[in-house]
Amino acid sequence: MKILIPSPVVGQQTKKEDKPYRLMHYVVQQEVEEGVLLYNTLTCALALVTHEEAKNLTAVEGLIEHRFLVPVDHDDKRFCKVLRIGAKLMQKRPKGIKTYTIVTTTGCNARCAYCFEQGIKPEHMTMETAEKVAQYIITHRGEHEEVKIRWFGGEPLYNFKVMDCICTRLQENNIKFKSDIITNGYLFSDRMVEKASQLWNLKRIQITIDGTEENYNRIKAYIHTNGINPYLRVMKNIKRLLEAKIPTVQIRINLDYNNLEDLWALTKECGERFREYDNFHIYYMSLFEYFATEEQVSIQRKAVFNEKAKLEAYVKSIGLKGHPRQYNKDNFVLNRCMVDSEDAIMIAHDGHLGLCEHYLDSHFIGHIDSKGLDQETIKQLREYCEEIPECNACAYYPKCYRLKICLTEKECFKELREEMIASIKNKMLRDYQEIKDSHHTK
Repeated sequence: MKILIPSPVVGQQTKKEDKPYRLMHYVVQQEVEEGVLLYNTLTCALALVTHEEAKNLTAVEGLIEHRFLVPVDHDDKRFCKVLRIGAKLMQKRPKGIKTYTIVTTTGCNARCAYCFEQGIKPEHMTMETAEKVAQYIITHRGEHEEVKIRWFGGEPLYNFKVMDCICTRLQENNIKFKSDIITNGYLFSDRMVEKASQLWNLKRIQITIDGTEENYNRIKAYIHTNGINPYLRVMKNIKRLLEAKIPTVQIRINLDYNNLEDLWALTKECGERFREYDNFHIYYMSLFEYFATEEQVSIQRKAVFNEKAKLEAYVKSIGLKGHPRQYNKDNFVLNRCMVDSEDAIMIAHDGHLGLCEHYLDSHFIGHIDSKGLDQETIKQLREYCEEIPECNACAYYPKCYRLKICLTEKECFKELREEMIASIKNKMLRDYQEIKDSHHTK
């Protein structure tokens, strides 16, 4: 047995001679050529046992010391909660806001049927508000030497002038910042690509693609195209951004029950177009149309997640990069997202403040013109979902926080849990390969 990564979270465990031991519920196993990798999602420790040792893990005493094995009467979930509470108490509270999600507009040049913003009145942020937003960042960044801006919409580029204004003001005040953007990519021009790297300091661009040419153009239903083929224009813009050396140009592909076959063709085309670019990434997001019966929902989920796993394997096989995963080998997860992070905020187009970009016209906690924040609303937004029986022995539990307010993760189901564990296994393999590579270079 070898401990490849010791726990950065908790100390070693003393063996109790009178106790029988079992694997902690949070241990994930992944076979490799040299043996079996063990990763503890709670302690973040990674170990390698031989194939022979894997036949009887409870006999490997070194696994007790590093908490892969625990006494049979050990309450894993209670131990997890105690560690979470202790870590949060020890955590240094941030002074100031580091991450700002800025909604430049609620308007958009596309008409996607699945958009969660349907029904929201399209309105632009004014230049006056943009000036105030810049000042808000300058005033509230606190001890953070560099802040992060996330441009959001609507379609953020529909009102790029406020991006120019905010970034210019930050530069004039010597505020270090970097930014990323979620965009459909249609509106990029040569001048905007230049601004992306020089003025906006974009480090990551996410562009959603919904299918091959015919399906993409039908689903997006762009307005004001003036005879231009939107699909070809977006593909051209992706290449522009890649060649401009934006560090990460990330393509999100929406996957649902009705477009599975089409996405294979799209993935292959992306490979042909962009495989040569090291800054190109591609990943898949599952969307669901819930049917009338539980049986139909189950069939849909299985088909979507099964195909998603195959597509991700194919992406890897042709040399493309997937989504940078969140499961850092030394990361003890203490929150779900910006809602419960305490150092992030959303600034709506009209200056209202919120904690989630999925709520652009409600659940506000303040305004850039007002002093203080609505602590009662913040408390409500940070309420977690009730635990379910499946939580008791779920290996993903230590990294799982489900917020009641969340529109995208209200449900927990078998296929979703399997996908999370599969992602952890992929991370284990990447970490193991990095360790082997580092040993070879020494």
